[in-house]
Amino acid sequence: RAAFWAVAAATAVSAVCTLLAVPGGRDESERPSVGAELRAMARPQLWLSYAVTAFAFGAVIVTFSYLAALLTEVTGVPEGWVPAVLALFGVGGMAGIVIGGRTGQTRPLGTLGAGLGALAVFSALLALTAHVTAVVITLVFLLGLAGYVTNPALQSRVFALAPGAPTLVGATNTAAFNVGNTVAPLLGGLAIDAGHGYASVA
Repeated sequence: RAAFWAVAAATAVSAVCTLLAVPGGRDESERPSVGAELRAMARPQLWLSYAVTAFAFGAVIVTFSYLAALLTEVTGVPEGWVPAVLALFGVGGMAGIVIGGRTGQTRPLGTLGAGLGALAVFSALLALTAHVTAVVITLVFLLGLAGYVTNPALQSRVFALAPGAPTLVGATNTAAFNVGNTVAPLLGGLAIDAGHGYASVA
């Protein structure tokens, strides 16, 4: 319960900071029409970006979904230390969001390439070194960093492809995040059930 209270407190602080830092108001005359939003969805590049969003976020979530089990069953981390290690993932994710927010708008493709490449390397290293505690703990932080540094760039990319349709484009990209969030852990569970072990989902 303490962990949930901590999340609630952090969320409240984040909400206040957002209200204070994000500029408010929008020119209502610039609101796009439904037809313009739907026409923008016909761009193939947009759907390719949605696929990248689903795969990229799925790659992060499938590892995180089974990370606690990997830490205790494979790495041998005591259960009492698991929340602290998972917190490192969150710290890495926050750092990734900050870095990605700064680079994603000016160099979205470069940020995506670097983030996805790093995610692939760190995931492979986690699978290969899952029994080495110090390495795994370091990789947990780096996976959070690499996994979340791409998120702002993924958002910037779809808005750049369809600047006249921010509402539908943004909502669909959020749906793509959730597709990865749903499908990837399911596939990871199937791999574990097939006997490939927790390291197979790294």
